[in-house]
Amino acid sequence: MALDPFTGSLISGGISAVAGLFGGASERSSQQAALDRQYEYDKKLYNYNWKQANRNYRYSNRSRQIAIANEEAELGWREATARNDYDHSMAIRNYEYNMQMKAYNKSEQTFKQQLNFNNIAAQVAMESENRFLEEQRIATAFENQDIFVQALEADGKAAARGQSGRSAGKTIQSILAQVGRNQAILAESLVSADKQYNVNLRKIASDKYGADIAAEANRMIKPELAPALPKPIPLPRSIFQEPQKPRKPPKPIRGAASGSFGADLAGALGTLGSSAVYGAIKWG
Repeated sequence: MALDPFTGSLISGGISAVAGLFGGASERSSQQAALDRQYEYDKKLYNYNWKQANRNYRYSNRSRQIAIANEEAELGWREATARNDYDHSMAIRNYEYNMQMKAYNKSEQTFKQQLNFNNIAAQVAMESENRFLEEQRIATAFENQDIFVQALEADGKAAARGQSGRSAGKTIQSILAQVGRNQAILAESLVSADKQYNVNLRKIASDKYGADIAAEANRMIKPELAPALPKPIPLPRSIFQEPQKPRKPPKPIRGAASGSFGADLAGALGTLGSSAVYGAIKWG
């Protein structure tokens, strides 16, 4: 039985659409297999990248901790060295001060001993002068007594010779004159000794004063403790930024790169419907 043109056209279009649909389905099946393989690879790559990101984070965090520990060790060593240098310098400062104090105390002891020696020497010299003056006075007294005895002896001798009157007076006058001269000489000698005594005392005082000044000049100035050295201060620490924690990227989506089979089927059915409508319009 012969078909009308409309029916033939409709059947021909349907057959073409169905043939195209199943041909496309075979191609889509091959594409879907490729997409599945790609999806499995993307999942493995996603997991690998996520593990690697975590490994990199742990490595960076460990590197930061090592850098902090290394810097702290170096700064701690430098601070300990600075403290040791400070303690050593302070020990030297105290040692030098103690040695200066020992030298000062020795100087004070020597100074006092020198003053005592100067006093003793001056006292000995003054006693020597006093003794010499006293000896001079005693000697003068004895000499004056000898002169008086000699005068008496001369007077006695004159009387024994039987002198009298004017002759005896002249003899006595001569004896008294001689006594007076001798006593005057003794008196002058004693005055001169007193003057020399006073001069010698002033000389002793002057020598003692000069010796005291020399002792004072050799006297050390009392040392003072030098100012304390500045204490070492802590060294500045660096700031180490923490590594940024990794964030998971979007997970791979199956078939996100291509259309679905239903969409292709809907497209094929749409083509079939369009052919039927076209034939009805043409042959109606």
